[in-house]
Amino acid sequence: MKTIKFENGGFPVLAEFWEHLQGGTKDAFKHLSSYYGNYAILFGCELGINTPNSANGTGYMIFDGEVMFVQDGLFAHTVGNTIVAYKSNEAIPCPELYNDGNQYDMAINTTIKFKSVATPGVGEIPVSQFKNWTSTSWQNIPQVGSTWVYADNTKYNAPQWKREANRVYLRGAIKPGDSISVPTNNSPLYTFPVGARPLVNKYYPALVITSITNGYISMTAPEMSWIYIKTDGTLWANLNIPGTLIFDIPPFEVW
Repeated sequence: MKTIKFENGGFPVLAEFWEHLQGGTKDAFKHLSSYYGNYAILFGCELGINTPNSANGTGYMIFDGEVMFVQDGLFAHTVGNTIVAYKSNEAIPCPELYNDGNQYDMAINTTIKFKSVATPGVGEIPVSQFKNWTSTSWQNIPQVGSTWVYADNTKYNAPQWKREANRVYLRGAIKPGDSISVPTNNSPLYTFPVGARPLVNKYYPALVITSITNGYISMTAPEMSWIYIKTDGTLWANLNIPGTLIFDIPPFEVW
């Protein structure tokens, strides 16, 4: 740790002093990358990907081992392009003239911005390479008309998901709706928002329970079903079941 010494009745304000102060600040945050990684989202930075215009929120991220501020903004996007993060430098001029009568920049403000490119260039890092350490509270998965409904809330949690760092967790249970007891046309049950979608398509076996009475679980064939979560965020399940589908599955990684 670097310490500034104020002694002998004064202190020399030299360029070397400001370099020392700036270096000490960088050192204080540099070791965060040893835990979070050289490229990581620490807070905010939500992306809304649309064509032709996309947007990002404010936040903080680790970019090439340094903690950087992310300014919110809009950027053009074309389907098939790659969303990248990059450093943007803005000169801050000195409000006073120097001794030689000229005005010079006194600082450089470096922030992180996003854009859409056909091929990433030097210093342009695809967002898929960032570990996302942001978290959410439990979010409800709404019912879909009469296709499926919440299971008995005296025995099961409502279907919910939450994000912790770069993992998403599911819990709760669903069952076929009253008017369509055995759906024949499967359709997505839910679509996870951007930032809570798996890196690769994920299949999970899921338990099917007919009833719970006095602490005893009853099951009839099929006793197992499946849950399928695609990279586009859609959540699928086999609803051709005679009972309640349990959502308690292992967490999946997201970007």
